[in-house]
Amino acid sequence: MAIRCEDVTARLLELLYEELPAGERAPLQAHIDGCARCQAELASFAETRAVARRALDEPPPARARAAILQAAAAHAAAAKPSVAPAAAAAPATPPGKPRATETPPSFWDRLRGRWALPTLATVGAIAVFLLASKLLLEPNKAYERGKEAMQPAPAAEAPAAPPPGQVQKPSAPHRTNAWFLKMPSQA
Repeated sequence: MAIRCEDVTARLLELLYEELPAGERAPLQAHIDGCARCQAELASFAETRAVARRALDEPPPARARAAILQAAAAHAAAAKPSVAPAAAAAPATPPGKPRATETPPSFWDRLRGRWALPTLATVGAIAVFLLASKLLLEPNKAYERGKEAMQPAPAAEAPAAPPPGQVQKPSAPHRTNAWFLKMPSQA
């Protein structure tokens, strides 16, 4: 398959910086050798790279360097807060240890961390999906459970009074028709 100029242009910087594997480099180089347009584009990129390299290799002028350092020193001096005499006498804390006045981040600060909200949103979406799939994928079961819940409880017969002198034993626990209280094996 012949390589088009658009393909070469897309990979030209990789070829220039010698980042292409040998198997991909050979067909591109063969195309460039036979195409004047691609040769001119490669030469233009190579010249731009050489000019940029020369400019970056030169040290900045001494006057510009002095001006930058002076501006940085002025900015650092302006940003330094005025220190009270009592605070100046206090020993400095070693780096890495928090100062006594710094408070650890609160629960809500940690909650608002980088991944907290996306994680909570994902968990919420999964919960909604599971609930919806339970109802939508088994609509007959949901309908039957709803019908059972809406039916009135059967009227219980009044137990016969025990003979005098006998204590009545408690009966079995009352069963409810609430579908959400039933175990899956009962459904």
